[in-house]
Amino acid sequence: MNRWFVIVGAGLLILCAALVVAAYALAPRIRGIAKEETQTYLQGRFQSSVQFSDFHVVLFPRIQLLVDGLVLRYRGRTDIPPLIEVREATVDADLATLLGRRHEIKRVRLAGLQIHTPPRVPGDDQRNRYKSGGQVSDCDRRD
Repeated sequence: MNRWFVIVGAGLLILCAALVVAAYALAPRIRGIAKEETQTYLQGRFQSSVQFSDFHVVLFPRIQLLVDGLVLRYRGRTDIPPLIEVREATVDADLATLLGRRHEIKRVRLAGLQIHTPPRVPGDDQRNRYKSGGQVSDCDRRD
């Protein structure tokens, strides 16, 4: 009976060690995939070009994305202030979110958030701004 516990314990220890080594070996690849997915998602969601000063993925003790100097420029325009600027962003996620198409995150912490509204275009109807199928709330309507 004791021998069985030793064998199972050693097997679990070897498995855990292999997973840690694999995670650190794959970390640069995971970082690249996560950065690309994050950039693509933000570009589509905000119709903006996306810039990061620094981008890190932390795998232990929990999975986090650490982004410094996030800048979203509305439609890539440099003649107006950026739509959104964030000094530091921390995103808690799971591995399926990082590597998959599902964009569900547990928590987002933002430090140094600045939001600038883009200039209004003459004749721009507020209802046409929501191209993703979203609804215009009563507070957004100008009747």
